Amino acid sequence: MLDDPQSEDALENALAQVNEVAAEFYPENEITLEYINLEGVVPRWNISQELGIGWDMPTMIFFLVIGLLVLLPAVFNYTNMSIARALKRSKEIGVRKVLGAEKYQIKAQFIVETVILSVLSLIGSLLILYPMKREFLSLLTAAEVLATDPSIIQILTFLIFAILVGIFAGIFPAQYFSRLNPIQTIKGEIRNGRSSISGFKKGLFVFQFFLSLIFVIGVFAIARQHTYALNNNHGFASENILTIPFGKIEKQVALNELSNHPDVKTITTSSSLPGVQLSKKELLTSNDLDTIEAKSVFIGNDFIEQMQMELAWGESTSIYESNQSEERVLVNRQFISALKVFNMQKDTLRFTLADGTKCRIVGILNDLNFEPLSEIIDPLVMRYSVEESEFALITVSSDNIKGTIKQLEKIWLNVNQEASFDPTFLDAEIEDAYYFLEVQMKFFTVLSTLAISISCLGLLGMVSYNTENRTKEIAVRKIMGATDGSLYYLLTKDFVRLIMIGALIAVPVSYVFYDKLFLYYLIRYGTGLGLIEVILSIFFLFFVGAVSIYWQTSKVTKANPATKLRYE
Repeated sequence: MLDDPQSEDALENALAQVNEVAAEFYPENEITLEYINLEGVVPRWNISQELGIGWDMPTMIFFLVIGLLVLLPAVFNYTNMSIARALKRSKEIGVRKVLGAEKYQIKAQFIVETVILSVLSLIGSLLILYPMKREFLSLLTAAEVLATDPSIIQILTFLIFAILVGIFAGIFPAQYFSRLNPIQTIKGEIRNGRSSISGFKKGLFVFQFFLSLIFVIGVFAIARQHTYALNNNHGFASENILTIPFGKIEKQVALNELSNHPDVKTITTSSSLPGVQLSKKELLTSNDLDTIEAKSVFIGNDFIEQMQMELAWGESTSIYESNQSEERVLVNRQFISALKVFNMQKDTLRFTLADGTKCRIVGILNDLNFEPLSEIIDPLVMRYSVEESEFALITVSSDNIKGTIKQLEKIWLNVNQEASFDPTFLDAEIEDAYYFLEVQMKFFTVLSTLAISISCLGLLGMVSYNTENRTKEIAVRKIMGATDGSLYYLLTKDFVRLIMIGALIAVPVSYVFYDKLFLYYLIRYGTGLGLIEVILSIFFLFFVGAVSIYWQTSKVTKANPATKLRYE
């Protein structure tokens, strides 16, 4: 906190002096201390452990890019559909020009129309925003601290942005219509040289379905990872295991009383639930020089046997024989691998914790996912202590599970009337640990819906543009005996080919993005991108595209050819 605004120069001089002192301690590094206003700390690029909820600049830019990827195709789709409607508005343009309308007036008409539509879209989006806001905020951590009610400045900013989008979307149709010859427009001859779809429009069409397919593959891929995470054997048993937080109850007394219930097969304790995030860490050394960081969990009697965890070496019951001079522990294979880095010359089963506790390894567990599959398997130390445990884990076997839980509650309250009884099944706790996958599915589902909807609108615009310019050709073909099937093939083959091109490009891009990057980051020990997800996504995309094409082309193929010839 500065004394006054003029003290910034003094602060800069003080920091420069500290830089010189720091450079003496770290001669090989360049150290620079800078200051910023506290209001500028979040969001920011170059800081860690920032204030607030961590809504950083890269995340904001990510959402901005996603929004633009959805918005830009919509802008171009409007352009295509506006030009596709040219035949229906040709006489209006021709009459206005004959009556003396200038080019700038024609341009202004179409730009104003587009701006009005864009502003109406803004109003519609605000109406949709409020019902969706609560759902969106539920996807964010600590979202309750965010100020999400738009201010006057933000509303004006959105309004200006909507106007700019309207101008950008309407300027090309305005240029197109203002250049039309009035005589040709009155006659309905506005092909303007070519009726085929330009390469730019084809490229845009391919890009839209390419983007749509990537989002659809994302939905199927994340859904598969979610199913795999919930059904995968993490390396321990989780079915029919009831977890109860101890709270302030006498732990050993509660365990003794609960174990007498006939529906309780086994009972143990743990300081952290398997399959859920593990936060407790220990610093230790095996050579009095190098420090290793390992995750730590306290367990109770028969924990390994009840959870059906596999030992690669040793046995688990020896941990109960710990004494004041040496504590016996269990570790995983990853722990042994970490020890070998600093003990290249010899093998050792002993190490020392940061608080001076001497430990000896009496059993080595096969590596298991004690934490969610999204977390790396870190070195793990299991120590025996009922008092340090936070949960009772009860394996129950009952035909009336609700009745059993009520009876266990009665036993619990008999031990301590003031103790809270909050049982949950371990499977439910593990499912909650993968809520982030549900968040990603919702996010990609919304993006897929938007992208596919816009792509289909673009497809309708291109089909409409193509059929409007081939009205006479289609009528002549029908008079000459062409069937509806042959006309469907004639009108749809080019669009199906473009969808196939988009799919061919999207599949390898999706494989690299999801299998090698996104899914590996999202759930490290998942199954990756599978062939089934890709096939289902392509089938879904082709189905949606085919329905869109059929809906538009059926209007032309089923029309009376005589009416179309007279129209031409």
